[in-house]
Amino acid sequence: KKEAKKGKKGGEVNSKKRLEDRQWEDSYDLLLEYIEERRKRFFESVGKAAEIAERARRASSYGRNSDSDGGDGNNASAGRPKPANAGWKWDGVVPYGHVTPSGYRLGRWVDRQRQARRKGTLDGRREERLDEAGLRWAMFKVTPFEVHRAALAGYVDLVGIPHANAAPGEAGGKDGAPAGRRWEGRL
Repeated sequence: KKEAKKGKKGGEVNSKKRLEDRQWEDSYDLLLEYIEERRKRFFESVGKAAEIAERARRASSYGRNSDSDGGDGNNASAGRPKPANAGWKWDGVVPYGHVTPSGYRLGRWVDRQRQARRKGTLDGRREERLDEAGLRWAMFKVTPFEVHRAALAGYVDLVGIPHANAAPGEAGGKDGAPAGRRWEGRL
């Protein structure tokens, strides 16, 4: 009788573990959907900003030869293909109160994963997968300034403004001012 009960309990543990694994996988899939949604929103906003910048560039070069960029013809961003994720990287943050459209509390799930990692109870395979997704483990010292700075840097990389990436002291923009010094301390 004892062995029969022991075998039954072992089966319950295995089915409970499978259920937990399935729930974790479902939650992880929702996290990936959340990340993809953030990426789409970023590119929608960058696309609008890039369209406005292109219109402004065309307006400023009105009356000039359309094959030149107004100078020596070395337009660093002309004809250069952009990588699919150029300028975007998930910040690794899911707000604690975030709820998916289906009603799942994804922010709480992410918080539980962080707690499990701190306690040392998070499975190594799961931790690796969350690392690959880009999850930020430590949540302190995230300021709106850092978020906006990262977004601006991503936009500059995407649009291809060469003088904005110049090192301090290098010649930069149209006015010849060193771009690094002009932006130093502002980004």
